[in-house]
Amino acid sequence: HAALGPEDGVGAQRAVHVVQPAGGDEGGGGGGGGGASYTGGVINGITNAGIWLGDGQVIVSWNDPTPLATNITGASMTMCANGQDTLSFSTPSDPNSDFYTWTVDAGLNFLSGQNSNMITVTSMAAGTFTITVVGVNSSCSLSGASSTIAVTVNALPSVSLSANPSALCVSGTSTLSAADTSNTYVWNPGNQTGTSVSVSLAGSTTYTAVATNANGCVDSSTVMVTVNLAPVVTLGSFSTVCLADDSMALTSGNPAGGIYSGTGVTGNTFSPSAAGIGTHTITYTYTDINGCVNSDSASINVDACLGISNAVAAGSIAISPNPATDVVTIAWNANATVTAIKIMDAAGRVVMTETAINGNTKLLDVSALPAGTYTVSTEGSVKTVQTFVKQ
Repeated sequence: HAALGPEDGVGAQRAVHVVQPAGGDEGGGGGGGGGASYTGGVINGITNAGIWLGDGQVIVSWNDPTPLATNITGASMTMCANGQDTLSFSTPSDPNSDFYTWTVDAGLNFLSGQNSNMITVTSMAAGTFTITVVGVNSSCSLSGASSTIAVTVNALPSVSLSANPSALCVSGTSTLSAADTSNTYVWNPGNQTGTSVSVSLAGSTTYTAVATNANGCVDSSTVMVTVNLAPVVTLGSFSTVCLADDSMALTSGNPAGGIYSGTGVTGNTFSPSAAGIGTHTITYTYTDINGCVNSDSASINVDACLGISNAVAAGSIAISPNPATDVVTIAWNANATVTAIKIMDAAGRVVMTETAINGNTKLLDVSALPAGTYTVSTEGSVKTVQTFVKQ
């Protein structure tokens, strides 16, 4: 028997057997004639033929070692789905293994390391998956004992967002909410936290909420809040009107369909006598289809227009407005004098008397009078009778 040297292979256990054929002498390089039957070396259950050399037979046999059992280790056995995380696993390096075969369940994806003793994996799907590794000696395709671990892949959080209202007017407020209250949320812009937050904004904005669930997995979604601009509203200007003028229609507000308001305004009309002498503000307010409101205002001047008495003939009076609803103005010639004014109903009963008179006009409040036709009589240098209608 002769042991082979290091050049015969690292880790190989080998021996050389010289067999003397029958009838010959062993040694000295071999001798004798012919050859005898023999059994060659056995390697892991496989019979290997011998090698003939001279008159003797040299049988070479060897036994390559089986790889050691593997043992998988990793810093973590859990990760988040959708490729958000990666995990690395390794098995100790074994001198009897030329490479390592890793097997993973469907759902895990190799990133690197197949055939080495360390791999990196990720996963798009949630679930529990197994990883198996075995060391392989390539000389004789020998495999060692395998090891298996289980990896848990956690689902990402569910992120469903809403805004109420989702459309608003400038400087309005909206409440942003997330449906799944088990997550934690950070909203931007604004860096607010919570399942529900309130925002005030001047322009349309897209908000992003980053959600983190109990497993530390993260996902995000967006929600948009639309800000509608206020409508453009104009009213225009008004000319000076006289106290005794009839009510005037208000039509200059734009866009059409708004609401007029102010002293002396009823619906879409302005009454100078109801407003009284002075400067008054009329406001026009309009609401568009989005519920956004805007307004415009203008001033209107109501003048006593005392010069009107000069247009009244001597011995007569002017009554305005006629018909009247709240007040009437009695005017007479500037050169005439009125000392008393009486108003009588259709039955001839005196329902109002006024003696506190100065100047050439008198404003009388008839709002309390029932609707009907009334007669106005004056005393003084002007003695006349005229009628007006109370609505």
